[in-house]
Amino acid sequence: MNGRRAFKAGNVMAEKHKLEPAPLDDVLADPACCFATPYEVTKSQFYTAEEKLKILRQMEEDAENMAVATAEGMEGGEESNLSKIKQVIASFSESHGGD
Repeated sequence: MNGRRAFKAGNVMAEKHKLEPAPLDDVLADPACCFATPYEVTKSQFYTAEEKLKILRQMEEDAENMAVATAEGMEGGEESNLSKIKQVIASFSESHGGD
């Protein structure tokens, strides 16, 4: 993939918001629309530290839900990266005085 994110078909929002910020409500509804990894959230120039933490927490919740669905045999076709998200949240919180 040459370091580029694979976008879902018809997902123009992800491409558009590389140059301008997506509304926070849109990002919180679907963090994957704009960020391929939790690390990308931390490097975004468009959101405050508090907003980034909210986005990361939503990614964490989504990954937890995916892990539960997978355990129940309802795989979503994507691998959960829950442990990586938790690591990024811990590191980001520590460096920004968060919880």
